[in-house]
Order: sequence, then C-alpha cells, then structure tokens
Amino acid sequence: MGFTPKSTIYQLKFGGDLDGLEVTCRSASVVAYEDMAELADWQFASPPNAADRKRIADTYEAFAAVLIEWNLEVPAGVPVPTTLPGIKTQEPGLVHAIITAWMEAVAEALGGKPADQLVADMEASLPMEPVAV
Repeated sequence: MGFTPKSTIYQLKFGGDLDGLEVTCRSASVVAYEDMAELADWQFASPPNAADRKRIADTYEAFAAVLIEWNLEVPAGVPVPTTLPGIKTQEPGLVHAIITAWMEAVAEALGGKPADQLVADMEASLPMEPVAV
C-alpha cells in the first residue's frame, strides 16, 4: 500500500490596510513554490516585456492552484471566485501581498528556509548508494 501525505493548509490573516482579509491556501509542490518565489526576485522591464508577462501569468496560475477560499468581495458585496479568472479581477498589489503571505507561511512551516535550500537539503538526504529492498 502506498502513502499519500495530507496537504498542509494555511490560514492567512492580514492586518493594516488588509485587516479583515482571510485567505485559506494549501501547500504546493516545491516547483510551484520555487516559481512563486522567483517572481519575488524577478527584475521586470518597464514596461513589462513578454517574458515578464509570462512569468506573472504562470505565477497567478500556480497561486490559483493553491487558493482554497477567501472572504474577498467586490464593493457590491459579491464574493470574488477563488479561480484564476477571479484572481485576475483583483489589483496586482493585492494578489502579490496574498502570495507573499502564503510564501512566508510555507517558509515558516519549513523552518524559514528558502525553496532552493529545501531542494538542496532533500537532495543531500537522498541515499547515494543503492539500497537492497
């Protein structure tokens, strides 16, 4: 019988200008986490070029895959869907703040290590010699 780990769930709460916003996200693969972390370090052209726009679109798509629910509404009180189209209706700064909070929650749960260090640690822990099973 195989083992399927449970997905870690993160309850994000915000203060300041975003006080009252509540977001629930699941964990993601290391690749998705690295992709979103890369966006934080990406140096965008002004105006953004095709590579920049592709990077942003990929990040929003990866985030849509981990977003479970939020209490975000449009001014008329209508809930914003937790889908990629719903995410795309929001201001980039808001979405970036939510992604950043999610990345910080994941990093904290992992001992504060950046994604590339987590990959290196996992690779270092792999057996280097064949193991008889």
